[in-house]
Amino acid sequence: MKKYRNLLAIIIGVIICASIISVFYFKATNINEQKNGFIRNLNTNKLQQLVKLKNDHNFQEICGIGNNGIYLANKIPGDIYLTDFSVSNVRFINLPVPKYANVASLFNTSVSDTSAFVFAYNAPGIFHIGLHSAIPTFYHMPVLFDHGSLYNGIIYLIGIDRTFQKRFFVIIHPDKDTSELIKQFPDNIPSFEGSLSYDDSTNSILYVSFYSNLFLCFDQTLKLKYIGHTIDTITLKPRTQSAIVKKHSTYITHKGPSKILNRPGCAARGLLFVNSTLKADNETYNSFRDNSVIDVYKTTDGTYLRSFYVPLDRGDHFKRFLVFEQYLVAVYPHDVVVFKMPF
Repeated sequence: MKKYRNLLAIIIGVIICASIISVFYFKATNINEQKNGFIRNLNTNKLQQLVKLKNDHNFQEICGIGNNGIYLANKIPGDIYLTDFSVSNVRFINLPVPKYANVASLFNTSVSDTSAFVFAYNAPGIFHIGLHSAIPTFYHMPVLFDHGSLYNGIIYLIGIDRTFQKRFFVIIHPDKDTSELIKQFPDNIPSFEGSLSYDDSTNSILYVSFYSNLFLCFDQTLKLKYIGHTIDTITLKPRTQSAIVKKHSTYITHKGPSKILNRPGCAARGLLFVNSTLKADNETYNSFRDNSVIDVYKTTDGTYLRSFYVPLDRGDHFKRFLVFEQYLVAVYPHDVVVFKMPF
């Protein structure tokens, strides 16, 4: 009898645990099946798919885009590929970047028409390579950083202090080794995780929060132009962060789970493009589920303008996207797709 009572206790315990897990699961998955307190101005014109390139090289990001074409990068430091907007030809460019474990563990690449920068977060440092050069230049960074971008020949970093609790902005001029500027977050705004974008038409640096409706706009010297808000209603809350240390890498993360509200976007043509993960109240669940949504803001003052859908590719959302002139280029797990913008 005692044996059966123990078995019954185990069964009841399993049921209780399963019930708790189910509650958390449905709470997480149902966030976009309920009202989120905002509406979208959905563009009636749709993206037009122009061409598609099969993703045979495991492309992860668009590391550059311009008149020369589209630069794509995979998970191997220094391996980049160049194609034109018809994606008819793909050229492999092997940059002389060391394949050390602390470089390969966490990095991203930015490419201009003449040179490339590989941001190695666990080195920590930056490799500068001319596209026709065989010798890279390595800049050891005086700070830890978890995001780096190159705009108009200037490097912008998001630095992290040694406690992993505070972020700040860093400007570095590659041609002036001693020239660097550290800029703290504006007063009364706790530092937050986000993504950097640059709009060359207004010379604006945009920093969009991953976890709230906040974004900041700076000029090229990191002087604050304005504080903007995305159309959702999730406000900024300070979050405790920690470091996960592995053999060749240190990952900066939250101690508790968080939902990303704004995935990495871009800026171009005087517009900020934000890939939101929240459904608006005037969207159907099926439409939101079957597309990625982009919210568009003016970079001059942060005014919300409109939203549009980017379709799934073989059932997958895109990993990264960039806008250049009339093109939107999106990297999916199986394809790279070039669209014509709807406006």
